[in-house]
Parts: sequence; structure tokens; C-alpha cells
Amino acid sequence: MPPCACGPPGRFDGPPQTVRDEFLWRVYRGFGTAEGLPHPEVNALAQDRVGLVYAGTGEGLARYDGVAWETLPLAEAGLPSVRALLVDGDGAVLVGTEGRGLWRLDAATRAARAVNHPAMGRTVLDLVPAAAGGYGGHRRLAAREP
Repeated sequence: MPPCACGPPGRFDGPPQTVRDEFLWRVYRGFGTAEGLPHPEVNALAQDRVGLVYAGTGEGLARYDGVAWETLPLAEAGLPSVRALLVDGDGAVLVGTEGRGLWRLDAATRAARAVNHPAMGRTVLDLVPAAAGGYGGHRRLAAREP
């Protein structure tokens, strides 16, 4: 592919023209336990409407406000392995865990409550938005009642 004639990397809109350009014009920052994550294994990421970033890790849920990470315990579940995240239409964060079921975190109050349903297993590996408010589980599907 010929080089871009529109100026140096970072001075044009659109995708980079080569793999090399992509690494030259993007800034990457790494995060780990030294930066405040509760565990180095990150299984899921989500961003809410106000820009907060949530990371589901091997030992709990963390939230990044652009400055620092904060660990958010899930009430009596403590810090389980978080496998899936989804911001719902109300701005709450749905948290799928390994062995502790599904949780709903109110982003404003930081309060979490279990929203387990008999149709959903205790391990939630994926959460998928659906028009009717459906959530995916591990080998099962549960739908939120209107």
C-alpha cells in the first residue's frame, strides 16, 4: 500500500494506512495491579455513558475515572472473578461472575445487588443486550421482565 499523502501520522482523520502508522500515531497505556487493578487478569471491559471504564478482573470489579482505579466489591459476593460486563439502558452495570451469578451495580451509588434468576446459572460468561432486555448466561438465557 502506498504511503498516505495527507500528512504525517496523527494529522488526518480515518484509519492508519499501514500497521507501522497505527503504532506511531496511537498512544497506549498499560494498567496492572501497581496502577490499582485488583488482579492482573482482565476478562471484560465496559464504558458507561459518562465515560467511566469498568474492568472485570480475576478478583473483582474495578472502575477507572481517568485518574485512578477503584475496586468495587459486590456486596456479600466480595471480589469474585468477573467474566462479563454490560451497561444497561438505565446506566447500571450488569456484572456476570464465575460462580456468584449476575449482579447489577448502580453506578451513582456504587451499590450492587444480586439479580440471579432460576433460569440463569451461577456462572455468567457473557452478557448480550437484546431489544426485550435479554441477558446471556452460561448455557442458558434469561430475559428481564418489563
